[in-house]
Amino acid sequence: MRTWTIWLVAIVASLPFAFAWFALAANSVIRAPADERSLEVSIYRTAGFGLLMDADCDHALTRCSVYDDSGGGATYVMTRRNRSCWEARRIENFSYEVDPPLTLDGCVRLWQWSLLDVLI
Repeated sequence: MRTWTIWLVAIVASLPFAFAWFALAANSVIRAPADERSLEVSIYRTAGFGLLMDADCDHALTRCSVYDDSGGGATYVMTRRNRSCWEARRIENFSYEVDPPLTLDGCVRLWQWSLLDVLI
């Protein structure tokens, strides 16, 4: 009986660590299929010019616009490498303060969150 109690306590105590490991893997390693919203979040996190405010993709997932804090931004034509990874090439720059990257690439993750999202 005592052995079962020890195993039960050990399993219950390890659950938060297992969940934390899965959460970190889902945020950085485990990929998910790209849909409109998940692609917007992925490109928003990848673009990294200025203090980004928003990203907007069309329904066909062929073009995305990324907006920065100055009211400008850039439009990218999207190419999907597989169901979750993508590449983007800038076709229009309407940013007033910074020069957005010419190319971007990334993958949609299972859980696309950051500690900043949790805190805000």
